[in-house]
Amino acid sequence: FFFQAEDGIRDVERSRGLGDVYKRQGLTLVIMKGGKTCKESIDGWEKNTGLKVEDQETFKLNAQVPPIEKMDDSLLRLKKCRVLSLSSNVIQNMSTAFNLKNLEILSLSRNQIKRIQGLDEVGPTLKELWLSYNSIEKLEGMQFCVKLTTLYLSHNKIKVWDEVAKLSQLPSLKDLLLCENPVYGDKDKESIKPEVIKRVPGLEILDGKVVTEAVRKEAKEIPVSCTPLTLPTRRLVQISVVAVSLTKKQ
Repeated sequence: FFFQAEDGIRDVERSRGLGDVYKRQGLTLVIMKGGKTCKESIDGWEKNTGLKVEDQETFKLNAQVPPIEKMDDSLLRLKKCRVLSLSSNVIQNMSTAFNLKNLEILSLSRNQIKRIQGLDEVGPTLKELWLSYNSIEKLEGMQFCVKLTTLYLSHNKIKVWDEVAKLSQLPSLKDLLLCENPVYGDKDKESIKPEVIKRVPGLEILDGKVVTEAVRKEAKEIPVSCTPLTLPTRRLVQISVVAVSLTKKQ
């Protein structure tokens, strides 16, 4: 049967659903019977197609039946791979065995990932990272991604602005998808834009739309003192206030 998956965005409009992007790109993904590991799914793919994964520059194991539960060293066979997609499975941990020297686009969207890791070896070449619809709370583990231009993180569990600010350390980042995270609170995508640009000023596209000069101007006008405090910061302030009060009483 046919299933249209993936959550990448290729223009300034937001994707309206699982099939929207493939519809706009003119692509259709055929799901083949897979396995609970990458090795089982790769073996099944080779059996069904008669091809070798070593020769593939684009390789996708999206929405496998049964879904892939974990990544393994069989991915190291993808030596020529530039585009790798394992979206719409139930993967919980990103492999620390990534050693694909040519990888430019990695999609692990619609899984159960909680932590970004294993990007040490692919950091020098990786340009796009798709991680929407996971359970990510901390934005760590991307310091090696010096060429990363596109990062999709919508529908995760990012709660504090300090995490968003870490993205300013990615020198090439231009396109960020961050909507539907708790950090947005009850604000819509338009009204929250200045807050994001305040922390990641190098962005050109945010949540599927071009960042305007009006948004940049509003971001610059946000006083540092008005920046929302994270929970750890609030606790530190409370402790400091109590300490000062006790000092005065003494």
